[in-house]
Amino acid sequence: MRPLQGLKLLAPLRPGKVIGAAFNFTDALAERTMAHPAEPVTFFRSGCTVIGPDEPILLPPDVGNVGYEAELAVVIGRRALHVDAANAMDHVAGYVAHNDVSGSDQVKADGGNFVRGKNLPATAPLGPWLLSADAMPDPHAVAIRLDIDGRALQNGSTATMLHRIPALIAWISRHMPLEPGDVIATGTPAGVAAMHQPAAWLRPGTTVTVEVAGLGRLRNPVQQGVAFHAQ
Repeated sequence: MRPLQGLKLLAPLRPGKVIGAAFNFTDALAERTMAHPAEPVTFFRSGCTVIGPDEPILLPPDVGNVGYEAELAVVIGRRALHVDAANAMDHVAGYVAHNDVSGSDQVKADGGNFVRGKNLPATAPLGPWLLSADAMPDPHAVAIRLDIDGRALQNGSTATMLHRIPALIAWISRHMPLEPGDVIATGTPAGVAAMHQPAAWLRPGTTVTVEVAGLGRLRNPVQQGVAFHAQ
């Protein structure tokens, strides 16, 4: 038997696409004094932005403020197109912890358009492992935490998810096909970087840890630099 010590864990999958749900936790909306959106607000992230545990989150030069978002991510196991919410969970393969790192200044400069800010290379940590759907007791009762160098910044739960996983799958699959291996990032609880005083933007030399109950701890150092991760 080969010992685990010294082995490097890679991202548990390289998704074709990541669909993120923005403004999807009620505690985060309350923190921002925002109304609840009647339908999911989603954005697209390329799969080539994904990195694994212990790989560095890279901050490109001149990108401005970059923030973190601890999330529960859903991995699609069966093709989904025009599925209804009642059957949506049949299309889930499993779950994985995710850090939805975002170029906040870019999103703001683009009038709320997420394309630039959500597609910086090496800014979508996934891991450390994928938990199969049948091993997850209730994905809507999962604790989510994030810290930077031991400083707790997010401490929430998927219990405050506004549009739940079946609704997200049904809504997204009405507008595009979801393929096996695609990922849905379900949103983040209160405590994102801009909401702290002073703001807790990512800085080189620090380490970010996302912990999603049952899914392990996803740690990533933060460095200055650029990279491209091929599919």
